[in-house]
Amino acid sequence: MTHIRVEKTSMEPIFQANDRVLAIKPITLKRGDVVFFKHPDTDHLRVKRIIGLPGEKFEMVNSRVFINDVKLANFISYCNKALDHGPVQIPEDQYFLLGDHRDISKDSRHFGPISTDEILYKALAIYRPLAHFKILL
Repeated sequence: MTHIRVEKTSMEPIFQANDRVLAIKPITLKRGDVVFFKHPDTDHLRVKRIIGLPGEKFEMVNSRVFINDVKLANFISYCNKALDHGPVQIPEDQYFLLGDHRDISKDSRHFGPISTDEILYKALAIYRPLAHFKILL
């Protein structure tokens, strides 16, 4: 297990700057998991939510997410704009990540899918400050 301090984020309101998160090395990953990764274009950890799985087709139409042409429901999204993206075929052993604040997030729509090797941690819980305590599984 590791402890991570969240910096500036497009995952509000789930995460806020300076939240402390308990995280583990992922054994398995699924849609909806919140993960920390290090992408070559930055020197710090980024945090995003897994939306697309290996081998799936991702598309965003009018800010609605479709996986393999089926509308995805029940995932957090804060978006004030009508956004379109894709379709994108996600390569095997890669994941499509989105920030929860879709209209300001720099995510897989900008830098592409992320390989399994780039995903370093899976968030388990926010533990500090206590007012933000939340189990994330």
